[in-house]
Amino acid sequence: MDNWFKSKWFVRLASLAFAVFLYIFVNVTVNSSHSDPTFSGRSEQTQTLDDVPVEIRIDEANYVVSGVPEFVTVSLQGNPGNLTPLIFQRNFDVYVDLQGLEEGDHEVKLEHNISNDLTVFIEPKTIEVTIEERASEEFAVVADFINEDKMAPGYELVDYTLDPPTVTITSSRSVIDQIGIVKAYVNLEGLDSSINNRELPVNVYDTQGNEL
Repeated sequence: MDNWFKSKWFVRLASLAFAVFLYIFVNVTVNSSHSDPTFSGRSEQTQTLDDVPVEIRIDEANYVVSGVPEFVTVSLQGNPGNLTPLIFQRNFDVYVDLQGLEEGDHEVKLEHNISNDLTVFIEPKTIEVTIEERASEEFAVVADFINEDKMAPGYELVDYTLDPPTVTITSSRSVIDQIGIVKAYVNLEGLDSSINNRELPVNVYDTQGNEL
């Protein structure tokens, strides 16, 4: 045995065998670490975004739609390198494509333009929508004065003007056909001078007095 260690050929062969073994061991270890997300730093993550707005794609000149939620929840799963920029920039759209659909009730899928590198979950996944004919009509605005008896002592309402005296309302044909009256409420409580350029909201009611 001592003679072997004294032989330069034995030492060379032993060194070569050790080098080959070391190479194989290192190569296997590196490959294993690349295939394991824990070592590669490429493990998948999941992020959830609430209140993501929903875009409606429809022929707005001829149709209106109801039943589309204003916001949805989007969950994204994937590599942090793809996921993190998207979370911060939010440079994507969630939408319902209603182009080509006719009037009536439809069950449609919520769509998106997010990269295929990420797995996307949208809640809700599908929605029920109603597409109706778009209609516009002009209505006279009626002033409704409230608390007239609570004006300052010695004051009374003499005359008034509304500008504009009419409004054009655009909605579905079914809603337009329900409109009975359009009002602007004017509160006169404590009034002791003329009203100049007061802006008032317009309220729309059906023929039964229910607000639309």
